[in-house]
Amino acid sequence: MITITLKNNEKKVFDTEITVMDLAKTISPRLAQSAIGAIINDALTDTHHIIKNDVSVEIITIEHDLGIKILRHTAAHVLAQAVKRIFPQAKLATGPATPEGFFYDFSYIRSFTK
Repeated sequence: MITITLKNNEKKVFDTEITVMDLAKTISPRLAQSAIGAIINDALTDTHHIIKNDVSVEIITIEHDLGIKILRHTAAHVLAQAVKRIFPQAKLATGPATPEGFFYDFSYIRSFTK
């Protein structure tokens, strides 16, 4: 038996391990649709994380304080992958999320243009 304590102190009990996404689905379909991560016992994780023991969980959506940070961080990685796919010789430098959005620095033989 695994007991999961939610942010509102509600407890959910499961017979077997469960992913964060499956946990979100047991709470509400809308939450599952908008879940982008979770805080499990004060550690940030993704929705694919498998919960194997008793824990406290807070599901993170875009409305959460961390939600926009996670989205921007992910967007920076997606941008880097896209550039590498189109320009395989491009070298990745840095690509952090910022309070205003995100960016990525690349080293390439010429500037990127439209």
